Order: sequence, then structure tokens, then C-alpha cells
Amino acid sequence: MALVMADPEAAVANFIRALASQYADGSVPHGFRPLNRLQYSDKPAWIMQVLPSLIKETGDFSLLEVEIPYLESDESGSVWDHAVRSMRYLASDTGKNGLCDQHHADWNDGLEATKEAGNRESVFVSMQLCLGAREMAELARRAGKADADEAEEIYQRFKEKLNQVAWDGDWYARTLCGDGYIIGSKDCTYGKMFLNPQSWAVLSGVAEGERAQAIMRKIDETIENDIGYRICVPPYAEYDSRVGNMSNSMPGASENGGCYNHAAGFKGVADCMLGRAEEAWRAFTKVTPDSPENPISQSGAEPFSYVNCYSSVPQIYGESGYAWRTGTSGWFCQLLIEHILGARRHYDGLEIDPCLPASLPEARILRNFRGVAYDIYIKNRPEGGKGAWEIKVNGDSYKSTLLKGFSEKSVKIEVTPA
Repeated sequence: MALVMADPEAAVANFIRALASQYADGSVPHGFRPLNRLQYSDKPAWIMQVLPSLIKETGDFSLLEVEIPYLESDESGSVWDHAVRSMRYLASDTGKNGLCDQHHADWNDGLEATKEAGNRESVFVSMQLCLGAREMAELARRAGKADADEAEEIYQRFKEKLNQVAWDGDWYARTLCGDGYIIGSKDCTYGKMFLNPQSWAVLSGVAEGERAQAIMRKIDETIENDIGYRICVPPYAEYDSRVGNMSNSMPGASENGGCYNHAAGFKGVADCMLGRAEEAWRAFTKVTPDSPENPISQSGAEPFSYVNCYSSVPQIYGESGYAWRTGTSGWFCQLLIEHILGARRHYDGLEIDPCLPASLPEARILRNFRGVAYDIYIKNRPEGGKGAWEIKVNGDSYKSTLLKGFSEKSVKIEVTPA
């Protein structure tokens, strides 16, 4: 999703290679370089988000018709067929509460299934399904596919179910266990609140209006600390057989209450969606390598490498873990370019929608999009934030925030408050 902004050919080729590792029933093994047959439930959900992103960037709908074989099967299907099977698999592979089965784990490696808690349902992946189904509905309508109504029905059904069974009164739970135990509930001693379900409730549209704003404020109050954003609070201080491996780590380390930077990227995008410019900028600056809040003298990270997490353990506070091997870099690339600076891919062109903090009076971005180099200068309003913008193209007024139809190889864009 991030690579396509820099190298569309490489991104599309890698996506096609990845789809060849999908099973015919729509499920996906954990990894294909090398093959790892563990089943993480989030894998099909990413397919439904990556495909629209690639087409929004390139404008090339022919990708939908590329034929790709299924793993260990005589069947093959178009790229669109692979995405539809992903959606149908997740929508039907559910537990007793009607949410997506977590299987071995989902995005959280530490939330491995345990025999004590029984089968698990992932609130996070169910929200991913909602976002993916909504994206699939729009893409189907634009491409003239017959699956738009099905995708919309899946979105509405899971959105309603999530708000029925996963809403805890102040935030969304993380995982529903087969024995009735809820991970990420205010009734828990540890791990009361997890970051990802709150961000993804906003990203997916499961939470709207004041509820969306309220859960993001709860992140500010509860999850955020001086160096980043903890994946859950409070960390597990003792082993819980129903939670499993995540509760077996040192409190404040990595997934057990550490500052999980990849998740902070999701959170920053959610901030921008709600117009929370100051909070999005805090997320960007706190996580960026050699940030003032956690300089490399404390983190130990290379100043040019995003890392997966910062430690919240007092003895090694701020130290980094897992440089280079993380989706943090891709999500922070999207956060900065597409949401803070607001040069965002769209099916119909390049959308201009900045969300700048008051501390940035101006910004400039060079954005290559569908063969045109856009040199974009943004003059911020004194109070910052999102809002109405006036746009000039090569000095002339332009009546839309959607840039398209230019024959020139490069254009100068001036964005000022309306």
C-alpha cells in the first residue's frame, strides 16, 4: 500500500505473487517466503485493502482481470475473484458471537489461541473486514462487478454485530474467547484496553460521530505516553492461561504494553480522518526515528530506520525493537503523505486534503501520481487542522480538490485556506 506510491510496478508484481499463496477457499497461510502454514486471520483482510489502494494509485482497472492460480489447487481465478473469496471466507468463518474466527492468531502474534479459553473471535479482524467490505463495494460499483450489494450487506452486518457484542461502554474489546472471557474489557485486571480496536473502529466506520471522537480521546488519556502509544494498558503483570503468550512477556515489553509503533500508524490515520491534526502530528513525531521525545541516544535505533516498538520497561525505557522488519514504515509513509500532507490517491485523481498542526505554518510535497509530478505547496491556517481549501494550478484557480486531467508532465499546486 505504501510501496505503490514509489514503485507501482514492484508493488503490483509483489501483490500478484502474494495472491498466488492464497488457498481456493479464500484463506491465506501466514507467510509464503518461505511458506508458513500457520493461519492468522488478518491475512485475507489485507487483500481487500491492498487491491483498491493499487488501483487508486495507478488508475489501472485491468489488474482485476489478471488470472492467478490458487495454492495447491487446480483452480485459478482473477484478482477480483481472489479478493471476493477473501471477503466471503472472513464473513463466513465466524464464532458464536458472529465475529471473525481468530484461528492461531491475528495481527497480534502474542494473542495465540489457548486451550483454556477455547476458540477466539477477533474484534480487530472483524473491523478490518468492515473496512475491506466497504472498499470492495465501491470498487465493485466502479468496475461494474455484481458483488457490490453483497459487500455492502457484509459491511452493515458486521458493523452492527461489533457494536452489539464488542462495545464495552467506553471502548471496544480486543478478543472474545469461547469460554466467555473478554480480552480488552474494563472488567480485566490487566489488558483492559487495546489500541488497535479503537483506531480500527474509526478506520472502518464502525464508530461514528461522538463515539469515534470519544474513543480517540480515551487513547490520548490512557494509551499514549511520552515516547509513543502502548499496545494495551495496563500490561500483564502475571501469566493468564486464557490470554496466553502475550501475558508471559515482561510488562512493558513489545506486545505486552510496549509502545507498538506499527499500531500508532493506524492511530495517526484515524486521527486525520477525524480532523485531529495535533494528535496525528504527535503520533508522527513520537514514532519517527530520532524523535525529540525518544532520541537515538535513548532508543538505540538507526536514525533512518523505523522500528516496530519502543520499550516501556523502566530499566530499558525507550529502547527500540525490530528495526527494518516492520510495517511501521509503510503506515507512517501513508500517514505523512496521504493524510497529514493530504496528497491522497483516489480513483478519480489526486485528492488534496491536508490535516496540518498549527506548528507547521507551511509545507511542501513533491508527489508523482499517474505520470504527473505534482509540486504542492500548502499554506496552513493559523489554527491548523482540516477544512476548506482553495487550490491554484500553475497560478490559475482550480474549482476542485481532486486533481486530474493534466497533460503536462509537472504542475505547480498552491493550497491555501478558503
